[in-house]
Amino acid sequence: MKYLNYLFLALISVILLASCQSDDISSSYQVKKRPTRPGEYAPTPPSPIPPTSVVEEELDGAKRWLITFNDIDYDLHYLHQRFFSTVDGSFYNIKQLHLSADATAKADLDFLVGRVQSTEGFLLTYPEQAVATQFKPSDLTVKQLAFMAENNPDQLEDTFENSLYAATNVQPYNYVEDKYDFEYYETGDIFLFKTDRSPARYGAVRIVQSVPSQVASTRVVEVTVQAGNSDLGLTN
Repeated sequence: MKYLNYLFLALISVILLASCQSDDISSSYQVKKRPTRPGEYAPTPPSPIPPTSVVEEELDGAKRWLITFNDIDYDLHYLHQRFFSTVDGSFYNIKQLHLSADATAKADLDFLVGRVQSTEGFLLTYPEQAVATQFKPSDLTVKQLAFMAENNPDQLEDTFENSLYAATNVQPYNYVEDKYDFEYYETGDIFLFKTDRSPARYGAVRIVQSVPSQVASTRVVEVTVQAGNSDLGLTN
């Protein structure tokens, strides 16, 4: 009888030991799940980040936009719609330019990160559609620019063409050393521009407010451009 009891206890011990080893192995070697099928559980693509506000104003022979960007996150620069079209007032981010030749053809200005510049020089999918907008610095006052835009927009062309500064595709520009300036624009700066279209149209970018920060920045920019027949359809 004792022999049978010992045999039973030994059998139980073997079963329990095998069970414990099985648990240890299962915790050390996780079972691989079935690979996800293409398209299943696809992440939602990040949404473009538009300007905080845009106020458009129709003038006699010109258009004017007051554009505000709040809480600019430079780590998300590829999502911010930083490229602006003077043709129809639309905005695009760099991804949208890569995906669309039409968007690339419309984008005249980039003024988000502390410089005003054209899309010329960006590595784009459709470089042949990029608009080579030209810029010059200006010593116009806010009142002079407003009077010009509201009463005689043709003076925007005269002011640009008669400027002693050479045109560049980015401002601020270091004319002394003739190279890209690493300084950023400041509140109150005004830059003249000429769009690379047919016919060319002239305008100005005024930096109404620039509050840079290591965490997030605020930019308020006023864009004024001559009205033209390209308002009715994109022409280059």
